[in-house]
Amino acid sequence: MLTKRSRYYKLADTTFPDRKGVRRRCKAVRRLKPLIGRFSHTLDAADRLDHLAYKYYRQSLYWWRICDANPQLKAPLALLDQTALKQIAFHLTTEQRPPPLAVLHQRLTSLVGVTSIEKTTPNGLTETVLNAGPPIGLIANTLLLDLDDAVLSQQVPASIELALQLIGVTLIGDYKITKPEPALWQFNSETSEPVLQCQYRSETAQISVNTARWVYHVRLHVTFNEHTVAAETVMEAIATLGFNIAEKTILTNVGQSITIPPRNTGGA
Repeated sequence: MLTKRSRYYKLADTTFPDRKGVRRRCKAVRRLKPLIGRFSHTLDAADRLDHLAYKYYRQSLYWWRICDANPQLKAPLALLDQTALKQIAFHLTTEQRPPPLAVLHQRLTSLVGVTSIEKTTPNGLTETVLNAGPPIGLIANTLLLDLDDAVLSQQVPASIELALQLIGVTLIGDYKITKPEPALWQFNSETSEPVLQCQYRSETAQISVNTARWVYHVRLHVTFNEHTVAAETVMEAIATLGFNIAEKTILTNVGQSITIPPRNTGGA
């Protein structure tokens, strides 16, 4: 039986079939009105919903008003990180080309207890940087204009090819030639590794040549039920596919701002 103080008391009676198809008497769905808070509250690790309700309404039973005003949180206990569902933000790196993202997603979703996987890398997939190796030789600075011409024409001049051959580097196949920095030129082949870098060094007035490899960065948010699968199991599944966990952060609501609605919003 519902008391008159219940927020469900004034709802219409209805029936709904149970698992066996037997219709049971129940209350209709309580529809939420748009809730606009007068101010916000920053969650602290020591907060409790009933304490927050008493603080703002002088009535600890009104904790549900705070939950109604923050629908992004799926359950009352989730407001204060008190559910079994946990979320970890992973920063992964790999030199595999291309990165086995589809296999990673399949491996993680196959774990019983993992509920969602969200890529949070800015471009939706991966971002790449170059991990440069040690210099393998020097070429004359008279080739600076030839390097700029190579970027414009996307053709490697014979002068560059000859200079590279003299230090033991032979270019084979087609290359994409870029200038990511004012004094750095890169030769990247879609079919072979490593990437070739030419960097002008003002202190020696020469062009340093070195090789580099692509390092792919992937950022994931993995949500899982800690009663079903351990965080260590999730990390092991990631590591077995050749991904390095550069950083991991357990996400919580502590420090986040939540809406506190006025007391007279909705039913009692």
